[in-house]
Amino acid sequence: MPLLSSTMLKPYWRERNILIFLAVVSFPLLLALAAVYGLLSSRGWALGMIAWFAILLTLAAIRKMASTKDPALSDQQPSPPDYAARKRISRDIRKWKSWIGVLAVILAIGIADGIEHHAWLPTLAGAGMNVTLMYIAVREIRQRRKKLDCTRQ
Repeated sequence: MPLLSSTMLKPYWRERNILIFLAVVSFPLLLALAAVYGLLSSRGWALGMIAWFAILLTLAAIRKMASTKDPALSDQQPSPPDYAARKRISRDIRKWKSWIGVLAVILAIGIADGIEHHAWLPTLAGAGMNVTLMYIAVREIRQRRKKLDCTRQ
């Protein structure tokens, strides 16, 4: 008999889905309602949004650590993409690089504007999200380059 049967796991998955729903949807909704009705200052709202973003990153990290790779599947060599697929992947890489350039310009403008208006907390929150988006773009570029490089023998 397995240590954890599927009947034992069903309540866990239901509770997990409820927690994810609460973290993703309800938390920012409650923050917005509290800000609209004057129960929360703008600083409190910004801190709440930073906390919400941290919760999402933590959930993503936990999900990534929980997923395991099957070693039998990783031994197989992927089939090489054809010319059209290589061209599409190269175009996607150029799009992600241009997106990083746009984010870099926006980051500089946002930091300068935040310093000018002495809005330190929103500036830090915006800079953190901007750098996170840049990190995501760099990872996407690496994955696409890996798809292109795995075909070169």
